[in-house]
Amino acid sequence: LANNILYSREKNALHFANGNAGVVIKGNVILGSGAHHGSARGRGLEDLPGVSWNGERHDAKPAAGAPFGKADASFLLPTDFHGQPRTQIISGAITP
Repeated sequence: LANNILYSREKNALHFANGNAGVVIKGNVILGSGAHHGSARGRGLEDLPGVSWNGERHDAKPAAGAPFGKADASFLLPTDFHGQPRTQIISGAITP
């Protein structure tokens, strides 16, 4: 589980019901209650201004100041969700 943005408004953003033995957890940014498993903490939807909690807005392009520079380079894919080359080592599916 590497280089993801995992946000939850009211619950755990990351929960392993049967434990996380054998799971590699690197470069994630998490917002929510519960354990963060060594991941960086997100600030809120200000990090993703095109996203809403109710799903009406779902453009997950990060804000310029979002704290997503936490990615683990060894797990970084060469392109983002849209096929754009990654020019920064950031967590998440879409580059700014």
